[in-house]
Amino acid sequence: MKSVFQAADSQFWRQVRSIAIPVAVQSLLFSLLGLIDALMVATLGDNAVAAVGLGGRVTFFNLLAIIGASAGVAILAAQYFGANNIAGVKRTLAQSFMFSLLITFPFTVLYLVAPDTVIALAGGDSEFNGLATNYLLLTGWTVILTAIAVPIESMLRAVGEAKMPTYISVFAVFLNAALNALLIFGLWGFPEWGVMGAAVGTAVSRLVQTIMLVVYMLKWRGHYAPVLQDFKDGLVKKARQRYLSISIPAMLQNGGWALGTVTYSFLLGHISVSALAVMSILGPIESVVLSGFFGLGVATATLVGQELGAEQYDRAWNKAWLLIITGVGTAFCIGPLAYFGQAGIQHALVYLNTPELDIALQVLLILAFAIPLRVFNMMGISGALRSGGDMKYAAFIDIFGLWGIGIPIALFTIFVLGWPLPWVILAILTEEVVKIVLVLRRIHGKRWLANLVNEPDAAPAIAL
Repeated sequence: MKSVFQAADSQFWRQVRSIAIPVAVQSLLFSLLGLIDALMVATLGDNAVAAVGLGGRVTFFNLLAIIGASAGVAILAAQYFGANNIAGVKRTLAQSFMFSLLITFPFTVLYLVAPDTVIALAGGDSEFNGLATNYLLLTGWTVILTAIAVPIESMLRAVGEAKMPTYISVFAVFLNAALNALLIFGLWGFPEWGVMGAAVGTAVSRLVQTIMLVVYMLKWRGHYAPVLQDFKDGLVKKARQRYLSISIPAMLQNGGWALGTVTYSFLLGHISVSALAVMSILGPIESVVLSGFFGLGVATATLVGQELGAEQYDRAWNKAWLLIITGVGTAFCIGPLAYFGQAGIQHALVYLNTPELDIALQVLLILAFAIPLRVFNMMGISGALRSGGDMKYAAFIDIFGLWGIGIPIALFTIFVLGWPLPWVILAILTEEVVKIVLVLRRIHGKRWLANLVNEPDAAPAIAL
């Protein structure tokens, strides 16, 4: 343990801050935008809040699938950068573009042609279904933009350039919020479109964000921009197999997890529309809290991956544990803060027009005390295990926990036991406990400490 804390020199923490803070800010603003959307449409009723929340979760599924498909560039680019191989960085970015667009196109078509079929799975009334269907129709096509933006952001973070993607995201978030205000309420002569205004604001801001990222990469970071030869090299069998061995498990992991979160939304809709509206407000609040830890997780994956690329396995092990301990230790403060701040939280929930106020407060406290569980699993899986390309087992942990534990418990407690929302949420947390056991066992096994970019394609696991 002493060697773990010896890794905590000033240079190390500067590196952590340079990656974690921009990513955390970007994630925070993205989460706040979801909360702002919910707040803005709250005056339109529970159906409007639930419709925006569900539509956002459907496209969030695609976002996480794309992040999974881009795991190759996030992981390999960090190791290539650590090995001072810029050609490898460019090739993996080209592969990420191709793979992300390939998996996204069918969903784009589905959301444009049959959005009502997707929304009908939530089993709401006709007003809710109509609002959610139109919201998905107007925002669903933007997932193709996400398939371009996410690989660029992932590559820039992997090489330690996390600030510019954050600046662009900050601008896009404020643009989104401004357009939402104008188009939801019809301010300053703009049309009053309600829920559809929120959808248009979201779509326009994503388009602007993608254009800005592409222009930045081509004009100011052209040495990382792939050319035609990089796309061709990315299709060569050995390079293709290396990339897909990471990205396919990551895509299945992220896609399976995201699909599970959408499934949770559909199931909660069968408790009541109010329950779905409550989670549409509390979900972004939880995401806001987790934003800082997400930034720390990205810093873990990047810095540990760079050490593995340079074949510094002891340093990689120590840095991974140092960051995990830091994240989880901080997360233990969240629950007590929420408990002793209940009065202020209740006033905030009233201001947000939260339905079922007592139930919402109970659920929020449950989520607050569960933050350390989520943080450990997030940093252990997405930070440590992924940095060394241990993708299959990482995917197994997430998918088994969700589909083997969490969703069956949700089905049983909702449809058989008829439990109220707080008890259902508490029962579902069994998933996180099971995952902690699996993550601890895997990390201590040390099989994830591997170099992926030197010849042969993957270095053997290092036994420390």
